[in-house]
Amino acid sequence: MRLLYVQNANLPTEWAHGYQIVKTCEALAKAGLEVELVLPRRGNPERKKRSLFEYYGIEPCFKVRWLPVFDLVPYMPFALERIPYVLERWTFLRGVARFLRLVPRDGTVCYTRDPAVAETLLASGLPTVMEVHDDPRTNRSRWERIKTRVAGWVVISRALEELLVEEGIDRARVCVAPDAYDAKELANLPSRSAARAELDIPEDVTLFVYLGQLLRWKGVDGIAPAFRQVPDGTQIAIVGGEAPDRERVVAAVGGEMVRTSLLPRVDRRGVLTWLAAADAAILPTSANFEIGRSFTSPLKLFEYLAAGLPVIASDVPSSREVLEESTALFFKPDSPQDFLDAMNRFRSRSPDDRTHMAAEAKRRAETFTWQNRGKRISDALRQLW
Repeated sequence: MRLLYVQNANLPTEWAHGYQIVKTCEALAKAGLEVELVLPRRGNPERKKRSLFEYYGIEPCFKVRWLPVFDLVPYMPFALERIPYVLERWTFLRGVARFLRLVPRDGTVCYTRDPAVAETLLASGLPTVMEVHDDPRTNRSRWERIKTRVAGWVVISRALEELLVEEGIDRARVCVAPDAYDAKELANLPSRSAARAELDIPEDVTLFVYLGQLLRWKGVDGIAPAFRQVPDGTQIAIVGGEAPDRERVVAAVGGEMVRTSLLPRVDRRGVLTWLAAADAAILPTSANFEIGRSFTSPLKLFEYLAAGLPVIASDVPSSREVLEESTALFFKPDSPQDFLDAMNRFRSRSPDDRTHMAAEAKRRAETFTWQNRGKRISDALRQLW
């Protein structure tokens, strides 16, 4: 089976969606599919420095096709990006349509995360699979045009599966495949002592880490007031997020932060160092946004588990879908006080209890490798075709 993964994404990028797209292509290729990733050739300084495979540190096991587009986005101020982005998308979709006319019909399946791209793929007459990460009904008219024509669906959570079924889609055409982690990469973390020495974290401090973006639905805003009351012997590191988002979180604290650091995004090596240094991870997903409450499958969660980190987690359905009581301490979402209580419950655990939780976290993570995800999706596609 030949799979064309078509996405209007400016890769490579530091954002998680780029990593997720590339790792999915790698996993599907290793599962035996002939994969070609089709992308717009946009202005991207990183692409001039190294290949997509070098940037993401993966084997060149699939093809990459760059389609020319008219891209003025890098030359426009953020407030005026909308019009050039629409032009860029239009030229990309037109290029996709032309390219698909040349594609062999037999044994070819198209794949995308983008409803606008899906509409163009469907117009080609090729069978199309759509991967869904959020409510696809945002553009209701487009949704009504594509939902009965998409041949197969990949969703990252059970809640998204149920949404599609409620919309009249046959459950047999829906594959639930949560996001994943790289088992090889997480097996080679530095030692806790070496990581702490590099980060200047004392050995006797209980370190809680959050790694990732600071979008409102991620929930850091909801627990920010707790950063005024972090107890002695404890340190919180919030690592990631753009500068305006970090400033918003600081404002949400409502006072002076103690024993808490808000740090800018780090590279991949830095992520692994923080994972190695931590005693536990934080997953504070807000209940006020459906994407977080029900739909999300955060990459960082699987890396937390694979690193052997117990998780202090907001008690929302998306967290419960992955985490168990043996691997997490849950708190009321958007509750600073309950978050502090959960932290303190973890701190009161004996060393043996913490070791057991770490072992259970690693055991739970084994289900969520990219290899397993690729096999699950490829098996589903082979059942459809």
